[in-house]
Amino acid sequence: MNNLLIIIGIALGLRLIGSLTIQAVFSSIHKKHRGEQAAKLRYLQIKIPKSVTTKWDDGGDSIKDMKQNIQIMNQIYKNFYAIIEDKRKHKKFGHNYISMEMLIEKEMIRFIMGVPEEHVENMEKLISSFYIGAVVDPIDAPKLLEAGKYMAGGEFVFTKDNAYPIKTYESFEADPMDSILSAYSKVLNDEKMCLQILISPLDENALKALRKESKKIKEGKSKGFMGMIFKDIRKGILSGNLESKEKPKDEEKKNDLSQQQSGDLDKKTEDEIFSIKIRALVTSPEPNRPEKIIDDLARWFSQYSYIGLNAFKFKKSKNIQAFAKEFINRIFYTDYWTLTNLNKWRKTTIVSIKELSSIIHIPNAKFNRNPRISRQKYKIIPAPDNIPTEGIMLGYNTYAGIKKEIKIRTDNDDRMRHMYILGQTGSGKSTLMFTSILEDIRMGNGFCVIDPHGDLVEFAMQHFPKERLNDLIYFDLANTDYPIAFNPLDGPENDDERDVVTNDLVEMFVSMYGEEIFGPRIQDYFRNACFLLMEQPEGGTIIDIMRLFT
Repeated sequence: MNNLLIIIGIALGLRLIGSLTIQAVFSSIHKKHRGEQAAKLRYLQIKIPKSVTTKWDDGGDSIKDMKQNIQIMNQIYKNFYAIIEDKRKHKKFGHNYISMEMLIEKEMIRFIMGVPEEHVENMEKLISSFYIGAVVDPIDAPKLLEAGKYMAGGEFVFTKDNAYPIKTYESFEADPMDSILSAYSKVLNDEKMCLQILISPLDENALKALRKESKKIKEGKSKGFMGMIFKDIRKGILSGNLESKEKPKDEEKKNDLSQQQSGDLDKKTEDEIFSIKIRALVTSPEPNRPEKIIDDLARWFSQYSYIGLNAFKFKKSKNIQAFAKEFINRIFYTDYWTLTNLNKWRKTTIVSIKELSSIIHIPNAKFNRNPRISRQKYKIIPAPDNIPTEGIMLGYNTYAGIKKEIKIRTDNDDRMRHMYILGQTGSGKSTLMFTSILEDIRMGNGFCVIDPHGDLVEFAMQHFPKERLNDLIYFDLANTDYPIAFNPLDGPENDDERDVVTNDLVEMFVSMYGEEIFGPRIQDYFRNACFLLMEQPEGGTIIDIMRLFT
């Protein structure tokens, strides 16, 4: 009998060791897989102008309009399902995911999205098409940590099983995200806070499991949603003797849900569902400030509490260094324990598409009026439909995610129009003019270039073809070996023209010498002398003005 017990004990021990080994391998592969996915994330900053409109904006400012505005985010989240890859490792160890972040630094709130590299272009077009006038700029990964600063962080999780719903925007009379943003108002200039939500779409099998769990909850037979999903894993890896025989508390309870609550349980599984991780990290030079700021943020999440169903609770990180590493790398570990924590599953939070939109969405100036939100300071409009397809490249117009070339025709009508070029140093002003010069040279047109600096003219002359050298006239006022004969007093034929030339000369000398030297009396002498010389049949020059008074 003793030998039999020993054999059974050895068998169970070997089985346990095998189970732990397999699970450790699974965890290692999962960790590597998630690390590869995180490395492929590319970051976009979303800015909305104050006057932005959406596809369904009717110009109102009511509760209905607020809800319709949040519903737009539902459409964007639905398109997240495009990132699902039908590969075995993705099905087993986690689909691609997106990071939605609200970051405040230097007292400005920025909305940032981390997207898998191959889906960046599609996401830009998607956001621009739903939020007309939105500007989506690629940025580097935000730097959240700074040397010499204190940190606090943690994760928001459900108090009950994932099948239980929380309140959505349908139950609010004001945008619930506005309350979250109010916590950002207490962050000082030298502090940072980031609310990060990693979002991964779940497939049809997970949705069916959640529906099955909801049904059991209504019947008072719930065993927990994670238990449903990993039932097959436990059966295949762990023996029946190793499973806990303790019945979940939900199994002992009778169904005491109201009709409204029962209906909301069903609503959670009507549309797409997502696996998410909600994390927050605060940094500050003051030791007690991070805890205070993050506690204030956690209090605002209580607004999503649905009495009798579900709510959020905040779990502060005890190992802040390890937490910060996962946070800044956007690592999305899910549902696998590690050898250092054998008895604790790394559970994720599962939400419906409406619950997700209620927590975070792209802000609207009408309903999210926090002055710290970084907004676009200019409005983008689409290029005209009749712009030419050939000619000199002026630039690009990016509107609603569509990039369109803007060109100037080389025919006489477009080239004879006035143009004023504005831009920072190095933005391409001279390049645009140089391209126009080359186009005129190629077409045999005549043109005049006045360049006070000389760089543009010298560059253009280097590209002037030999066959047109006889057409080239080069004026170099700085070359004293070949001075240019220039007489502004020669040419005016009537009093009006003489008056214009004289006034221009007076202004030129005033700008050169100032009113102190070239004062009103000298101006009168100069003006009368110019008129006198221009009226003489033989004419005169500016040098002759001195001869009149000597």
